[in-house]
Amino acid sequence: MKNHPGRARLRRRLLAAAVAATALSVTACGSGSSSSSTADGEWQQGPVTFVHAGAAAPAHIDPAQAVDLDSFTVTRNLYDPLVWTDSDLKTIPWLATEWTTSEDGLSTTFTLRDGVQFSDGSPLTSADVKLTIERILALQAGPSYLFTDVTDVEAVDDLTVAIHTKQPDTYLLPHLTKVGILSSAAVEAHRTDDDPWATAWFDENSAGSGPYVLGEWQKGVQLTMEKNEDWWKGWEPGSIDTVIDQVVTETSSRIQMVEQGSADFASSWPANDALRVGKQDGFSLVSVPTFEIEPMFSLNTQKAPFDNKLVRQAAQLAFDYQAVIDYYQGEATTPGGPIPSDYPGAAEFPAYEQDVTKAKQLIEESGVDLSQHPVQFVLPAGYDSFSVGATIFQESLQKVGFTVEIQQMPFTQLMSAYADPATAGSASVIISSPYSTDPTVFLGNFYLPGATYNFSKYDNPEVTSLVAEARSSADQAASEAALKQAETLIREDAPAIWAGRPNTLVAVPDYVKGYEMAVVDYRWTMNFWQLRIAAH
Repeated sequence: MKNHPGRARLRRRLLAAAVAATALSVTACGSGSSSSSTADGEWQQGPVTFVHAGAAAPAHIDPAQAVDLDSFTVTRNLYDPLVWTDSDLKTIPWLATEWTTSEDGLSTTFTLRDGVQFSDGSPLTSADVKLTIERILALQAGPSYLFTDVTDVEAVDDLTVAIHTKQPDTYLLPHLTKVGILSSAAVEAHRTDDDPWATAWFDENSAGSGPYVLGEWQKGVQLTMEKNEDWWKGWEPGSIDTVIDQVVTETSSRIQMVEQGSADFASSWPANDALRVGKQDGFSLVSVPTFEIEPMFSLNTQKAPFDNKLVRQAAQLAFDYQAVIDYYQGEATTPGGPIPSDYPGAAEFPAYEQDVTKAKQLIEESGVDLSQHPVQFVLPAGYDSFSVGATIFQESLQKVGFTVEIQQMPFTQLMSAYADPATAGSASVIISSPYSTDPTVFLGNFYLPGATYNFSKYDNPEVTSLVAEARSSADQAASEAALKQAETLIREDAPAIWAGRPNTLVAVPDYVKGYEMAVVDYRWTMNFWQLRIAAH
């Protein structure tokens, strides 16, 4: 892949963040690569238990059905993909040791790592890769939208597998980083006539080759993962033996647990808490520039009052962007569109600014009587930035004539509500994340019809066509031109309010080493195998 200035800038910023984070470590376990100054004798002696305080329960532990970061925190640790994205945003070997793509771009052939074993004892073969991808396509859930061009998966021999596509797929490799390969033997053993893909079993059990295996699971309370001693990558001193992933929906409770040492790490830190705790003795403050837009407010383009473009544009102008920057204590900027301008291939637009007068003019021009269409704002529970953002949204829009009614519900319930147009809210809040190094997914996740996070119910056929063109074009310049045109159309149609782009702040205990933020995997996804715990 051609080097891109935006990616180079991110690498420089990530390097700076890594330098600032060299002294990190956690109370119950450890993180990622260690500082060279930590000798083997200074690592926590096993068995090492690590307590992670998560904001919500995983919706699924089946990698073919997982779509949220709390589920990814489990599935990314139970299952290995064919390839991985490193901290430089490069695709590197994982279960596949090498690959080649045909001249016509329609076939990519992978050589699998020999000697890998699943947790059920069966060896990794091409049959497992073939069934994993076929299962994803059959279930049409989770990452299935990444593989719409796949026509066939061919098991060439035991350790060679070929993926065939109907057209060149420029981003097939980044897509495969999101697919956890599972044991085909486990599928065969647990399938039924009513459940041929064994979804019920895989949503209660695991059969992967990943660094951890599923332990006890008290749904809605906590989930335990145990170290896979036979993991092909091996382990270093201080690595985590047992992960306890606790569900702690209250932000203040998560932070307090880390401060008091009853949890080693917490996801989704509010900026003020990260700044406060990160400056305390025994902690380090890490500030990571990422591509996330948080909060992003989805405006339901199929439901009044946001079925009118002028009303949506008015909402964008009514919003108080400075209030979001203040919430992040200056550690944020205001985006100018659906993708941050330094993401590879992104267009650059001027940042949004609040203009109440212009917002009122657009509402008057629209002819919509806002008093007849109160905004039903659906708020996911457990996320401080969402809650603060919802209040800013409510107060901002009410100043120009909107009535905003906020309803809070668990994220899994919200996902179910938005699956049915009849029960979807007229507005909601989410984090816009790139999810991978594929910009077509960055747009596709949120603005293509049928996409999991298209809470705006946005459907512009021209945008859909342009995204498809960008994905299949072998010409990088043509691909980027199509993407920028799609971004321009999305910006004009105003299906969302892109409220802020924060640096991600997190306070990490000094005994936790090697923490790396998943900058292209919904940010708070935890890869526990990267962590190591220093003696403390």
